[in-house]
Amino acid sequence: MPPSISAPLPPGPKGIWFLGNALEQLRDPLGIFARGCERYGDIVHYGMGPGGTIILLNHPDYVKHVLVNNPQNYVKPFQGGKLLGNGLFSSQGDFWKRQRRMMQPAFHRARLAPMVEKAVEGTRSMLTRLEAQARSAKPFDVEQEMTWVLRSIVSQSVFSLDITELSPTVRDAFEFVMAFGRRKISIWTVLPLPRPGRRRYKKSIEILENAVYELVRQRMRTPGEHQDQLSAMVAARDTQGEPMTDKQLRDEAMTLLVAGHEATVSAMTWVWYLLDRHPEVQRKVREELATVLGDAPPTAQTLPQLQYTSQVFAEALRLYPPAWVMGRLAKEEDQIGGYTIPAKCTVVFSQYVMHRHPTYWEDPERFDPERFAPERKGSQPRYAYFPFGGGQRLCIGDSLAELHALVVMATVLQRYRLELEPGFRVEPEAGVTLRPANGLRVIAHPDPLAVTTRRVAGV
Repeated sequence: MPPSISAPLPPGPKGIWFLGNALEQLRDPLGIFARGCERYGDIVHYGMGPGGTIILLNHPDYVKHVLVNNPQNYVKPFQGGKLLGNGLFSSQGDFWKRQRRMMQPAFHRARLAPMVEKAVEGTRSMLTRLEAQARSAKPFDVEQEMTWVLRSIVSQSVFSLDITELSPTVRDAFEFVMAFGRRKISIWTVLPLPRPGRRRYKKSIEILENAVYELVRQRMRTPGEHQDQLSAMVAARDTQGEPMTDKQLRDEAMTLLVAGHEATVSAMTWVWYLLDRHPEVQRKVREELATVLGDAPPTAQTLPQLQYTSQVFAEALRLYPPAWVMGRLAKEEDQIGGYTIPAKCTVVFSQYVMHRHPTYWEDPERFDPERFAPERKGSQPRYAYFPFGGGQRLCIGDSLAELHALVVMATVLQRYRLELEPGFRVEPEAGVTLRPANGLRVIAHPDPLAVTTRRVAGV
């Protein structure tokens, strides 16, 4: 719809002189959007002082307008920088379309079987660590544990090896790069000031990308030797028969490695929190695992049968979506919901807020995996739930993220029950992803699935 000259700007809080709502947004990025929708409705205007204008959209039709109906007018404002380069996450236009087509075979359903095997293999060191934790009965940070295991699983999928085992230098560089990028967003991170650790960050990226370049060169020397995502990308050709360059392979591999485990770590950390808070849900998951798997590891054949376990993961993504906000830059003036969207303003939609919208979710704060039961699918509008984005830029790795999550859930729950440390306070913190502000400290209790199996069998 062409913009109307008479259409007003959306309503919204005035904020303070010069800075508008910028300080409030930095102090409480989740709360400012939730409060805005409660007071002003499903489209809210925020002045950000020198930072420009943000317009929050909190209606499925408005989200669909930006992502599906008029995506050519709304571009991603974020670039991947030196770490991600021009990979799928940050590239634009025709180049992005070319890369998306070339990347698709790396996520083909036929590759899922070896991906499950790699994920199961990647959980072995985790089980050794959990055994030690259970013997000691001491609290540990399960977020850190999820970081280690998913880093191993994702790098196995991409490279057929754990990249952090290449050398201590590579491991330390990777850990520093991830920790640096995960820092809490504050006034100090957005001001144009030198950031402590910036020089080490750049050096760490160089170390990491040198390791990735070497893996790319190895794949080119030995085509067909490995069944991983890097091999699929090396073999890919565009419509002109041209392969990706070394730089493109580096950027896409780095994007898969970094983004591929970061979001799943966040999601899985919240899964353990929610299962501890809702023992009746955990009991149902364990019963399903006992029925479908027994004490055997999951396979490509059995994983799709874990329907209720999959619903638990989907509901965790609803309440605590790793990607808690998305943004697009309006190229030209537009109109949404009867309001003017000015050119060059940023439109955002918060999955964290939309997934709690009372119009589309009954008792939205309640953890209820039955919302995603097969018979209830489609009961909400498409863009009332979009943890992996949507439209043509729907996350290419959404199915793989669920695969990794289900393997980890099944592998842990076959042997252990994770209990939140008594008195530990859990609060969400909105950074690059949505995580508990202080990690998640739990105690591992041996709880073999064989016991649950006998209970299910009535023994």
